Amino acid sequence: MQTSLLGTSDLRVSPIGLGTMAFGRWIDEHASFQILDYAIDHGINLVDTADYYGPGQDQDVAFGDGTSETIIGHWLKQHPAARKNIVLASKVGQNTNPHQSTPSLSKTHILQQIDGSLQRLQTDHLNLYQAHLFDKGTPPRRNADHVKRPNRCG
Repeated sequence: MQTSLLGTSDLRVSPIGLGTMAFGRWIDEHASFQILDYAIDHGINLVDTADYYGPGQDQDVAFGDGTSETIIGHWLKQHPAARKNIVLASKVGQNTNPHQSTPSLSKTHILQQIDGSLQRLQTDHLNLYQAHLFDKGTPPRRNADHVKRPNRCG
C-alpha cells in the first residue's frame, strides 16, 4: 500500500488507518488481534487508539480505562518486529476516571496520561499524540516552539 506524508511531518502513513475504539469495548482481545493482523498484513500502518477507549465509555458517567491500548500492547509484545513499521497514535483529554468527569489538557494531566498510555501499549514512544477534544480550561498556545517537548513521542 502506498503511503503519504502526514501534514508537514516526516511520518509516512497509509491512506487507511485502523481505528481501535471498539477494542475491548465491543471486540474482545482475540478478535482484535485478528483485526490487527489483517490490517498490518494488508499494508495499513496507522494504528489509532486513545487512553479513553474501553468498556467504560458505555457507563452512565462515561470514562476510559485504556483497554484498547492494553490490547494493542499485548499484540505488540507478540509482534515486536512490527513496531518499527507502525505509526502508533494515541489521544488524551477525555475522562479516564470513573469517579470524576473532569478531563483536562493541562501539562500535568498530559504527562501523567502519556506514561499510562506507554505502559499499556508496551512501547517507549508514540509517533503521534493528539488532544482528543478541546479543553476550555487550558487554552491552546499559538507559538509553542519554546516549549521543551518530552522525548516520549518520536
